[in-house]
Amino acid sequence: MSEAPFQSLDFLYTPSHDVAADLAVFEDVLGARVRFAIDGMGTRVAAVELAEEAPLILLTDHLEGERAIAVFRVDDRPATMADLRSRGWSPSTRSRSPTAPARSRRPAATGSPSIN
Repeated sequence: MSEAPFQSLDFLYTPSHDVAADLAVFEDVLGARVRFAIDGMGTRVAAVELAEEAPLILLTDHLEGERAIAVFRVDDRPATMADLRSRGWSPSTRSRSPTAPARSRRPAATGSPSIN
């Protein structure tokens, strides 16, 4: 089996039906640190940190579905995508993360991770 090309899991991009309510739970109940909260141009997004060096959890109202998308850091995005395609992976949608454009693929029923 080939070595995984990922450096770290940076974000869990998470759909939310009510970003403000979910943010309150993360902050007030779970003690998360709010890194940012944006409400503009018809979109609400908030980033929370539950522990140092843990991936940020991004709460967003513009992501469809109920599953989070795992956003991984890689050394060379085009090379990584080519390598993953050679292994049988194919991107399903184009999205934008807070830091860069990303390809996304929802986890399959088998539990395979999303790759951005």
